[in-house]
Amino acid sequence: MTATIWQRLSSARRGLAAAALSALFVAALAGTAGAQGTVKSVHADWQVRCDAPPGAQGEQCALIQSVTAEDRPNVGLTVIVLKTADQKSRLMRVLAPLGVLLPSGLGLKIDKTDVGRAGFVRCLPNGCVAEVVMDDNLVKQLTKNGFDLWMLNWRSSIDLPAVRYTLDDAAVLDMPRAVQEVRDRTGSKKIKALIHCQGSCAFMMAITAGLLPDVSMVISNSSALHPVMPWQARLKLPLAVAFLNRERIGGINPQWGLHAPRLLPKILNLYVNATHDECDNAVCKHTSFMYGYGHPTLWRHENLNDETHEWIKGEFGQVPMSYYGHIADSSAAGEMVSTGKYRELPPLFTAKAPQTDARFVFMTGDRNQTFLPIGMGRTFEYFERYAPGKHTLQKFAGYGHLDTFLGQYSYRDVFPFILDELRKPL
Repeated sequence: MTATIWQRLSSARRGLAAAALSALFVAALAGTAGAQGTVKSVHADWQVRCDAPPGAQGEQCALIQSVTAEDRPNVGLTVIVLKTADQKSRLMRVLAPLGVLLPSGLGLKIDKTDVGRAGFVRCLPNGCVAEVVMDDNLVKQLTKNGFDLWMLNWRSSIDLPAVRYTLDDAAVLDMPRAVQEVRDRTGSKKIKALIHCQGSCAFMMAITAGLLPDVSMVISNSSALHPVMPWQARLKLPLAVAFLNRERIGGINPQWGLHAPRLLPKILNLYVNATHDECDNAVCKHTSFMYGYGHPTLWRHENLNDETHEWIKGEFGQVPMSYYGHIADSSAAGEMVSTGKYRELPPLFTAKAPQTDARFVFMTGDRNQTFLPIGMGRTFEYFERYAPGKHTLQKFAGYGHLDTFLGQYSYRDVFPFILDELRKPL
């Protein structure tokens, strides 16, 4: 069993029309789902129930479980897993009770891994129905490939209080501790890591400096040791850092597109709205201003379905100016540099051979407007210099920075590649 640290990612959900999905057991959701049909078998907390709905050619079955809150017995969920009308995919429907605020749908996890959200599609007299297509790719990728999945919330996470940090802090304090924690909990001698963006830069700094000897394989997305940005972003970044530091602004936040608390954020919001008309999502537009140069910057709009584009409103938070200052210095140097705060990190990470024998896979979208693909190419060339033929560079046509994970067709275009690389012998 291989322990894998997974950075935050959301599964791509296909936008199938409701009319194309089987109507099986919708009637059951209108009543008490657990009481519908005949119980054919019991599997722990799950029951297989079968019924012959009016007009159906034969008996149809579904896997059903009903649960209630321990402290509120009148609040419960009913989960139903069944096949779609074409019998090619599985559909999960969840009946949530009325009177419970779930504005962005139901959060879904498989084992320890967040796999996105299921949006509500209809409401019935006794609850509202959320549904998601559980295609074989998604299920196999997360549960049938022998990986124990872990997700790291390091100091940049929106789930933690906002703090000042540089990537040096994450490289020395967060990444080694996280790897050790996974090893302690799983008993694994070696782990593999899937890393992205800021987390990728910090992780690559740590492993190149020899701080992660127990990591055997790394898949790095978008940026690693060479954060090369579009020229417009390279010009904008140091000017913005100098100005905002002078104004004593501790950080900037994409949520200012929804609520700007002070005068300067309000002015910035006016500027973003005046220069970004590619969509009506205020957070999406602010991320395009904050994370590079593009319209949009972090993804290609055509790669996101409407549900994911709406969901991102709640997935971005404040970024400290200390981070931007570190990235500005690294951009000027043409590669990641350390701040000098920690003796464990060298001033330049590529000045000597990497202090690791791990295998690396560097991947990015060829339309990346946050960190240009040429940067991943430079990091790949650095590692290949010391171990020719060992590492891999992959560019995904038509993808950008983050839609490699969030794209509606990532399950088809990207995820199989990641799994193939994870399965390769070392």
